[in-house]
Amino acid sequence: MKNIRSNIFVCFSMIFALVVSLSCDEERYLPEDNTPPGQVTNIRVKNIGGGAIIHYDKPDDNDLLYIKAEYKLDNGMLSEVKSSSYRDSLVIQGFGKSEPQIIKMYAADKRENLSEPVEVEINPLIPPVHAVYQSLEISNGFGGIVVEYKNSYKEEVIIDIMIENGGEYSSFEKIYTSQPEGTYYVRGLDSVSYDFQIYVQDVWGNSSDTLENTLKPLYEELVNRKKIKKIDLPGDFGESYSGRDIDKLFNGVVGSGDGNRFQTLGKPLPILFTIELPEPISLSRIIMWQSEIVGLYNSSNVRKFNVYGTNDPSLDGSLESWTFIREFESIKPSGLGIGSTTSEDVEKTKKGEIYQLHEVIAKYKFLRFEVTETWNGLTIGDEGTVIIEEMEIYGNPN
Repeated sequence: MKNIRSNIFVCFSMIFALVVSLSCDEERYLPEDNTPPGQVTNIRVKNIGGGAIIHYDKPDDNDLLYIKAEYKLDNGMLSEVKSSSYRDSLVIQGFGKSEPQIIKMYAADKRENLSEPVEVEINPLIPPVHAVYQSLEISNGFGGIVVEYKNSYKEEVIIDIMIENGGEYSSFEKIYTSQPEGTYYVRGLDSVSYDFQIYVQDVWGNSSDTLENTLKPLYEELVNRKKIKKIDLPGDFGESYSGRDIDKLFNGVVGSGDGNRFQTLGKPLPILFTIELPEPISLSRIIMWQSEIVGLYNSSNVRKFNVYGTNDPSLDGSLESWTFIREFESIKPSGLGIGSTTSEDVEKTKKGEIYQLHEVIAKYKFLRFEVTETWNGLTIGDEGTVIIEEMEIYGNPN
């Protein structure tokens, strides 16, 4: 048996050596060929933001390896794009101006012989940095400013937010994004006037003009969680699961164990719970953490909920004495299905999901939460539970 195994091993080793040898011989003994391939023909151009998609017919050469495009960017840097012999198009990117550009296209064979160049003129549409810049809208927000943008090309851009200090501007925060649109909250600022400058960059070094504005952030503060009380009203969730009541929701602890979260018993949705704040506030935002133990963007984690406010709650538990504030929805950045997450998805939940109000509202001492959908797909009328790891509430009591 040992000899048989040895013979088999020897045979496989010889076969492997033969294959490697033949491959090397094929590479070593490519026929001498100093004849360049023919040129690309029948060129068609589709202009896009900051570049173009170029379609072409390949030359009829048996040893064609790739098609190459060469061009100079606005900063003078030479750039090239290669496309394999199996494709009939390539994408030109990186221009920061909507001006005619000359692209030189070559065909290359396996001996790296290059054809004579074919010059192609393209007329890039408005580059992504300028398109994003033109869409920028900034406004004062709670504890900072709000930056809204559109990025229809879905290109990687950097939105640089600078603040004036002592006569000079320095970068305060940068937004890195390729999302088609977004609303970004710049926080950590006092409620005083600031001079802002904002511009957009891309990975090729192109920059937009600079947007200037003076804004005064709205005041907000974190509600003291130790002074938040549970209010039992008819129609609320009633009993919690295994002692995981409202006090777990405001204990300042995230991800420390299975029992350290708010969890209701099973009952038909919507599931409501009510809290009393230490003093009336104009609600500005809510931060909510999902429970990772049951699965992020999964199980009984909250997907949609309504928030109501009042200073005089009806004792019968009805919503007649409550003012509807807003409906909120948990958004998964990747958009992937249940059970699949990306690093961006996880990062968002680690920081807590921010549910923001854009406008100043009346001050309320009592808040009521109505969960209408959970991440396992349960909606109004379905029986289920609600799980929330932790919550923070911000607002202005003044």
